[in-house]
Amino acid sequence: VSFKSQVKIGTNEPDFYMLEERDVVLPDDGKLEVRVMDKANAFEFGGDALIGSTILDLEDRWHSRSWRKVNARQEIPRENRPLSTAEVPGKNRGSIEMWVEMIESQRAADLKASPLVKPPELEIEIRIVVWDCIKVKLVKEDYVNVQVQATLDCNAYNGEHKKVQDTDIHYMSKDGIAIFNWRMVYPRIKMPIKTCSLKMDLVHYELMGVTHIGSLNLDLKKYVERVATNMDAVEVGPDLLKFSNADTEDPDNPEEIGSARVQLYVMTQGEAGSKLAGLGRDEPNDNPPLITPAEGRDWGTYMAGFGFSMPDFGMWKKLIPLFVVLLVFLVAIVGMKNLGLV
Repeated sequence: VSFKSQVKIGTNEPDFYMLEERDVVLPDDGKLEVRVMDKANAFEFGGDALIGSTILDLEDRWHSRSWRKVNARQEIPRENRPLSTAEVPGKNRGSIEMWVEMIESQRAADLKASPLVKPPELEIEIRIVVWDCIKVKLVKEDYVNVQVQATLDCNAYNGEHKKVQDTDIHYMSKDGIAIFNWRMVYPRIKMPIKTCSLKMDLVHYELMGVTHIGSLNLDLKKYVERVATNMDAVEVGPDLLKFSNADTEDPDNPEEIGSARVQLYVMTQGEAGSKLAGLGRDEPNDNPPLITPAEGRDWGTYMAGFGFSMPDFGMWKKLIPLFVVLLVFLVAIVGMKNLGLV
């Protein structure tokens, strides 16, 4: 069987969505080879070149009880088959996503093949809520300024927000606990997608730069594809996710360097439009509402995080921001008066 008429020009990620039915006799036709070719143009000699191929064992599938059960329900999972060549069998030459169904020839007229259609163009929104962190490694002698940074890796992301999004900073955590209540939003992920994952980094923040503590990776593709298939929103967590650092970790004596409590929301862009949510704790601050934590964010801990200490003003320290604003206002008035503007 040849699909030469369906050639895809100028891409290494072609979409075919083609269905082919053939009569086979087992065990004579027990192997199915699928080859992917590089079509030669009119000025090339030697014909089409083989990119890679994969061989499926049809007889093995047919005699598998578990495979025949899902085959009877037409619930065969898609396979990502690696492509290779006989000359270099161990070298990956790409992959092909496909599946195979088989039925007795007598039932072929009664049971149609599963539909194979290209998914409709659809946009998905991902929201990540970082609630808090625990057991964060103290980078300084007795404290750590904690921040979580997230980086989206998705080939189909077209949103207005940056792929790299950071929480605010929890200053001067002395017990390894940091509270954030912080939302990250990634809208307009256009389906279908090839990749979709999120890397989260745990860092110690200082004015002169950050110190990397650990990282973790989340595979989001399966959740995005699930929403695109059934149009139902997905909510996962909150779950406690552990950070790791391969550069500093001793495999024989692993060290606890921190965990983040994270919640995932995935929904269609249409549903997201009816449940708006801002970045961080910005408005609209719903779905879910996030409260600004008091811990690690008052002026005393903020200045201490940069190496400055402030005297204890008791209840008066709550008025420090007001005094600062008032002082700036008075300086501005004096300056404008000296310039003759007032």
